[in-house]
Amino acid sequence: MLHKIRQAVRRDNKSILLAALFSGGFFAGNYPGTVAAPDLLARQAVLAGLLFLLLYTMFRLFSAGVNNHVSRELAEAEEANGKLLKLFVVYKEMVKTVVGVSLTLGWLASLLFIVENFGQASLVLPVVMGFALTGLLFGMALTFTSFMDHIRYPQGE
Repeated sequence: MLHKIRQAVRRDNKSILLAALFSGGFFAGNYPGTVAAPDLLARQAVLAGLLFLLLYTMFRLFSAGVNNHVSRELAEAEEANGKLLKLFVVYKEMVKTVVGVSLTLGWLASLLFIVENFGQASLVLPVVMGFALTGLLFGMALTFTSFMDHIRYPQGE
């Protein structure tokens, strides 16, 4: 099993490099100029390590999605348009990511609004409103993702 993990990491080192770059920037940017307490340094190291793992997972999933879509589209498209196809797929995936992040931030803000304004009334009302909002936004995200996945690479004549 360890051999499979090593092969997967060697094959996709861009995800590791990008995650290390951003988490290292986070660690270096938050490092205090004065002599820091040891617990602050340890906390920053743990947060940078956690950020590295999350970023690595995100970049890995993003590249796997792009590769999946490119291989599916390449089966239908001609080989000459390979670079344009990859650019098209990356653009589609970026649009889906931006919309997903926007919906997630809107969902969190809406849940905070519901809890803040309706939390004093009872426990049932915010929970029901939260589930309704979650279902609505999940449906919107699923519909948008399905729509974007059905957009095919334009075929040349």
